[in-house]
Amino acid sequence: NKCPLFGSVISVNLSTHPSISGPRPDSEAADLTREYLNSPLHRFRNPQSKNFKNICAPSTILHLAGLADSVTDTEIRNLFATYGTVVDFKFFDNNRKMALVQFDNLDEAVSSLIFLHNHLLHDSHIKVSFSKFQKL
Repeated sequence: NKCPLFGSVISVNLSTHPSISGPRPDSEAADLTREYLNSPLHRFRNPQSKNFKNICAPSTILHLAGLADSVTDTEIRNLFATYGTVVDFKFFDNNRKMALVQFDNLDEAVSSLIFLHNHLLHDSHIKVSFSKFQKL
């Protein structure tokens, strides 16, 4: 709630409705919505998944997973710099398939997560999520 997104602030509230239905496919609003229930982009669809336990509030630090062994820190920095100022970057000491990237502000981090989650890099789809770490 109150998270910056593309220069605005979004508010999230619980719905009083038990279910919702999207717009009719032939309506003008059909292009404004997406259904991710069964999509591979929906990383929290299984409550028993280890990902479900790592849902974190939006932060300036993003957790990257699924990185190819051949990816360099320069490639990651340049890719994420497309969406904002990368303040810091660090591969995990014990696992180069995971890393942390820190942005200058929350708006940039949110934009990066939106555009780079499931991005194909070195034949590997990277997973991007908010980190539980408060600093690198």
